[in-house]
Amino acid sequence: MASDLRNPEGVITCEADDEGKLGADAGILPRERDSLEPDKRTLKLSARTGWSSIVLAMLMASPSQAIENGGESSFLEALPVVLTVSRVPAVRADLPGAVTILDERLIRATGYRDLGRLLRLVPGMQTGQERGNSYWVTYHGLGKDYPNQVQILVDGRSVYSPAYMDASSHTGALALAIEDIERIEVLRGSDFATYGSNGYLGLVNIVTRHSRDESRANIRLTAGQRGVGDIVARASVQGEDLGMRVTAQSIGDDGFSGLSDSRRIGSVNLRADWRLGSTDWLLLTASHTSARRGMGYPDTLFNGSGLRDETTRAQHARVTWRRDIGPAESVEFSAHHGQERIVDEWTVHSEPPMVPLELAVNANNASRWTSLEVQHRFPATDDLQLAWGAEWRQDSLRAPILFYRQGTQQRDMARLYGNMVWRLDPEWLLNASVLAERVSGLPTRIAPRAFLIWQPTPGFSGRLGYTRAYHQPSIAEQKADSRLIHPSFGLLQRRLLADPSVRAQRIDVIEGGVLFSESGAGTLDVRVFHETVTGLIRRIPIDIPAENPLQAAVQAFLGSSSWQNYPRRVRLSGIEYEWHSPRYGGSQFLLTHSLVHTSGGSAAIRRGVASHTASLTWLQDWNGWHSSATLFRRGRMDASTGFLPGYQYMVPAVTQLDASVWREFNIGGHHGEVRLTGLNLLRSRQEVAYNPVQRAMGNRIPNVASRSVYASMSLEF
Repeated sequence: MASDLRNPEGVITCEADDEGKLGADAGILPRERDSLEPDKRTLKLSARTGWSSIVLAMLMASPSQAIENGGESSFLEALPVVLTVSRVPAVRADLPGAVTILDERLIRATGYRDLGRLLRLVPGMQTGQERGNSYWVTYHGLGKDYPNQVQILVDGRSVYSPAYMDASSHTGALALAIEDIERIEVLRGSDFATYGSNGYLGLVNIVTRHSRDESRANIRLTAGQRGVGDIVARASVQGEDLGMRVTAQSIGDDGFSGLSDSRRIGSVNLRADWRLGSTDWLLLTASHTSARRGMGYPDTLFNGSGLRDETTRAQHARVTWRRDIGPAESVEFSAHHGQERIVDEWTVHSEPPMVPLELAVNANNASRWTSLEVQHRFPATDDLQLAWGAEWRQDSLRAPILFYRQGTQQRDMARLYGNMVWRLDPEWLLNASVLAERVSGLPTRIAPRAFLIWQPTPGFSGRLGYTRAYHQPSIAEQKADSRLIHPSFGLLQRRLLADPSVRAQRIDVIEGGVLFSESGAGTLDVRVFHETVTGLIRRIPIDIPAENPLQAAVQAFLGSSSWQNYPRRVRLSGIEYEWHSPRYGGSQFLLTHSLVHTSGGSAAIRRGVASHTASLTWLQDWNGWHSSATLFRRGRMDASTGFLPGYQYMVPAVTQLDASVWREFNIGGHHGEVRLTGLNLLRSRQEVAYNPVQRAMGNRIPNVASRSVYASMSLEF
């Protein structure tokens, strides 16, 4: 008998049906099963709105009959009834927090080639590009130079690499084809109680397609402006108890106009789902990636960010075994290993009237990580679902430029967590979690999360909750000692010097929300929040005594810095919401809006948070043709990289438009698609600044997000 395994790698473990596939409502408490009848289980993809749209949506919120689709396929299907948020399967209305789902059809409709751009469709995400081959991603700002507070997962597997102080760097180089993605689940808020410190302020889980959902091979070719050239080939094989998919891709472009930011990424991904028996499943994922990225700017001071190519080679493998013990009960074990090597070299030199000299910079690094995880989910009673688990992870990083004479850095981490979902009565639900995390050399941190959820009717859910989360200092934030040393002249600069007293930053969140779903009014999700950050880790300038006159001269220009805890509390309060309209006449609209007020911090900290973000997406059918258009807005903020002591720069507000139009066809029984996509169709604007260059250029803008138009064709065979 054929089998299926859906998302075992991401804490969603469900009972298998008669064909071995996981039941959508397995493990759901009785109240939820009753609410999942066909006319009431259409929880559509969250969308976005402004204040006026919320009022409009509420006025429209009256019972009505389901909208007929006339046999046409919707851009957005019903949301999955289980989500990787609390490690216990739950319908969206039962989740402890606000969750945005970007499903396969929306992802496809945008025509986007990168994950970072898709996250613009999530309310509260403040994103941008300093250059064409990387993304700057934060949730509610506070990311500044190295945004590292959002956890990014692929099928529940963390893509965090010790080599990156900012985890979001990987959003531009993930070894993952867009075609492999089934949906993206985004928890808007803290998820320390489930995933630990990397889930400090936001969680993104990319769920890939199950190998048994595909039986054909397909290929996509893309070409366009700025050297866009992609080839993606995918093939699947099926057996009685085994499904396997291999995806090979080569993607690349020349980046933004006038910048050295080209990229070429080649990768091979494997996913295999294997049924071992009537109750046992095995999942294997593996990848190999080779990437080259253009870096730097011309004529920077001392050539401190010189033009060069950075190359990356990375591999990973993960195996997950799951046993279904009974209805809604399972045990799961997983092991994961990854490694990455980055080569990044260039030469710095002095400027007149200083003594002429040159110095080779070696920013090469190599990292490895290994993790083991166990999870057990079971029903204690008909109304109480429990889950517990443990994880161990070891990271190692060798980066001579960051750790002067310290050799390879190693860090061990251990986590123990528990979660419960308790149906108190037909209208009330309690969802609670707690996690303890121990990182070598740092104190153990314990943090809870608890949400009380009210569900008076099948289409309405109100939630009120409290969350505490910690973000542990990274290896660099805790141990960095970066020096430039000339073989003849000695020490030239101590660029970074870690403060050993730096401690984990903490966030306490009180939030409330409403999820409303009605066939005639669409789906409205509102989140009101008050977030208090204690001990914010921030990079600040410090004074280090010079050992020689040349060092004094260099540090007078470039300065030195360290990561330290901000002594005052920083508060973020606001509201964010998304609205997904019903479909009328082939049209559908998705609106998002987020308003954030920052208080308690310094002016520099407050400038690092955009007061608002918004997006409006229009999806349309045109008698065989299809189109999408997204208008994006991000408020004025200090979005920048390249720390420069004493320098601050505000990036003006960004308003931009993307659009895509496509048509599907069939030739000889082979399904295909032709598409034209345009990005940044409005006036080109700066999204993220690079401080050293921006200061040198004054009011001129050295890096604008260029317009890009590209065409693609795909074919199944």
